Amino acid sequence: MRLGRRILLPLCLAGALVFACAGSADAAIKSIWGPITYTRGNSNCAGSTACSVFPTYKALGVQNFQMQVPWDRVATRRPANPRDPNDPAYTWPSYADTAVQQAAQYGLSVTILVQGTPAWANGGKGRQWVPDNVRDYADFMFAISRRYPSAHQWMVWGEANYGANFQPMPEHSRVGPRAYARLLDAAYVALKQASPANIVIGGDTLNANIPVSPAEFIRWARVGKGKKKRPPRLDWWGHNPFEGRFPDIRQPALNNLLGLSDADTIHKLLKKAYVGKKKKRQGKKASASAHVSKKKGKKKKARRHTPPIWFSEYSVLSGHPAHFWLGFYVSDQEQAQWVSAAYQLVNSVPYVAGLGWYRLDDEPEAAGSANWGVQTYTGQRKSSFGAYQAAP
Repeated sequence: MRLGRRILLPLCLAGALVFACAGSADAAIKSIWGPITYTRGNSNCAGSTACSVFPTYKALGVQNFQMQVPWDRVATRRPANPRDPNDPAYTWPSYADTAVQQAAQYGLSVTILVQGTPAWANGGKGRQWVPDNVRDYADFMFAISRRYPSAHQWMVWGEANYGANFQPMPEHSRVGPRAYARLLDAAYVALKQASPANIVIGGDTLNANIPVSPAEFIRWARVGKGKKKRPPRLDWWGHNPFEGRFPDIRQPALNNLLGLSDADTIHKLLKKAYVGKKKKRQGKKASASAHVSKKKGKKKKARRHTPPIWFSEYSVLSGHPAHFWLGFYVSDQEQAQWVSAAYQLVNSVPYVAGLGWYRLDDEPEAAGSANWGVQTYTGQRKSSFGAYQAAP
């Protein structure tokens, strides 16, 4: 479902290190990207007609299905009542209706990514440019949440630190992260108004160093000014940690580049951004001051928490090199090992909400095609299918 996206990766290749899984109380959500319907002739369909992919997702043990709904394709003209999903300006995609219905039927939750600014909302600058008024995007998020009330995980844009997806995003500048933060904060309010059960996933960074690295993006995403400056509101921080290192959290950090093996570093950066340093109270003076404040009925500030990490997209190519990732790939058997290690990693720590594999199926076989799936384009299961199925 990615629209015109090119992946940049730091290929810091390392040997297949043994991963020690410590285990955690709650397993990370097993998520996936992929098709909604198999094409005619797929080996998973009986006969020659097309069929639903969701029985395969169920068999795989998938818990969450991810898809994208482009704002600019749904709202090609400005709606008169932007928060009303039935406004005639909206043309809702049939694939999304089908996916939400099928997910409910097979017991999967749904995560919907929304990006792409309509020309009417930013003066025709291009779909990657932030709207002139972030309220327009927030209103659409309210409307789409009401359109799909059974969907409760919402991703605000995707790979925003990657300039091809979000503008403005000057190189190594605070301008882009701050523009995005205002958009995210407005969307958070609207989505919570639509349903308190909504989980707002923000940041949604890509593991690339240009134009703004994910580490810089976490530090610089702020709303407000002066003493009122704060990180944007969200529930989970999204990140796409593509990289060329075998999943192992004991790997040394990649500085500003944050792969899956840097989950602990991402957590530390988020903790610093959202919680900061706790101020120590000193002696009786501090205790007396706290007592007086309580006596006067002053409201206590809400406790700040470090947001969990949502690894939306993660994958490794198998079989042969593709037209991106600098030619890096592994064998089909090694891909299965990567799947197992990736889910062991995210389940060894308590601060990862979930991991999504990109994606279910390979591209159609051709020169430069990407074999990132756990099954082939025609539906044959690869070694990684069983590895995903067996993951916690």
